[in-house]
Amino acid sequence: MSRNLILTRALPFIAIVILMVVLPFYFFFVHVSKLVLEIDCPETYTIGELIVLDASASKAVDMEWLIFPETPNFKVDGKKAYFTTATREDYTVILMGTNGKIVKYRIFRLHNIKSINPGPGPKPLDPFVAKLKTWLPENYSKISAIKLAQSFRSVSAISKSSFNDLEAMLLATAYSNRVALGDDLSIWKPFLDSLSKDLKDNPPVSLVACAEYWIKIADALDTQ
Repeated sequence: MSRNLILTRALPFIAIVILMVVLPFYFFFVHVSKLVLEIDCPETYTIGELIVLDASASKAVDMEWLIFPETPNFKVDGKKAYFTTATREDYTVILMGTNGKIVKYRIFRLHNIKSINPGPGPKPLDPFVAKLKTWLPENYSKISAIKLAQSFRSVSAISKSSFNDLEAMLLATAYSNRVALGDDLSIWKPFLDSLSKDLKDNPPVSLVACAEYWIKIADALDTQ
């Protein structure tokens, strides 16, 4: 058998051996060269709440978790870590990873919700607006409420330049409301009657005060 024939038959086996040697290095240095550290976790926690820190989307040969201050209530299970505590401290979590060449890290902070400075509480409901809400019809359309709100808002806007006294402003408002509501006037009549009675018992002291009342009514109707 000639040397060339032997070499020809041996070439496939030589190629297989080369691939067996080269491929592992290729996949290690090329395929695993990407290093991605991603973590899904909340920014705040409450006492006793179980928090899951999920790094499943990360790509790394090896990863390590750290938490400061140290706590026995931080457990690691592969790409996930579990945290809970009975204290009100803020914690810093560090996730480090490597692809065999370089090392990266990500820092995450867990804030106890009670340690965060709370914003201002809800603004107390104006007593006049609270009464308005109790007078609303049981069944009405949102569109009719918006039309009525616009009526009060429009009269309020022209109050300074168009009226000499409160009676004129009240008459203009009654007319504007009838036009705005149209066929829905009967639905809103109990509301308007209650409003009229309240204004007689507690009359505005000026056109400006009445205009402010109208804005309150409009704002209350817009939010219904």
